[in-house]
Amino acid sequence: MPLEPIAASNFFLKFLSAIDRLSSWLLACIAIFLVVFLWVPEFRTLAPTEWLPWIKCAAVLFGILAAGKIISLLLGFIPKRKAQFDVRRFHVMPTHQCHWAITPQPNGSIVTQISGNFMVKNRTNASLQLLHAHVVKPKIRGELLQDLVLIKSEHSNMYGTSAVSGQAIPPGASLPIAITILYRGVPRQKHSELSAVIAFVDEEGNEQRVKTHFKAMHPPSTDKKELRP
Repeated sequence: MPLEPIAASNFFLKFLSAIDRLSSWLLACIAIFLVVFLWVPEFRTLAPTEWLPWIKCAAVLFGILAAGKIISLLLGFIPKRKAQFDVRRFHVMPTHQCHWAITPQPNGSIVTQISGNFMVKNRTNASLQLLHAHVVKPKIRGELLQDLVLIKSEHSNMYGTSAVSGQAIPPGASLPIAITILYRGVPRQKHSELSAVIAFVDEEGNEQRVKTHFKAMHPPSTDKKELRP
């Protein structure tokens, strides 16, 4: 006896609801199982001949459902990745005023100084404080002596730190900052220009990395004795 239209509609909705609860890998496994069942003669003979067309239809159906669900997951992944970038609280742009130098100390050690000027855009509706900056690349083996981040005042040419002077970047504004990072140690650097990745950290621990080039204040010494960390 054929199903009534309402009963058929309810059955179809329940079927779609049940399929939606299945994961993409389970749908793919069902489709693969049905294809293997039809492909292997020993398995195919287990089912009555009149069932084979329905099994073929089921294999195609589950294959399409698995592919559709996988595509849906991939399409949903793109906005999530984009949203992760959009939630960045600030954006940092380097300027051309970035330098580095190595300085021998009286005790025989070497201090590497990395300094530069950057422009920071506050992308939030609250004031932004930048507390730290450190070198991610290249690796500098040694002690971090100082990571000074100075933010320019919005109304003057004065610079100050967020930790001491409370200097901050207003909501939606862009302000210059200046950094000075000191390490007791030297990078594995043989050229006058240093390509480095600097990480900036705000008061909530959010971090943004920026890659830029630092010009040498004076040519680094190649004397191994002088470059002893």
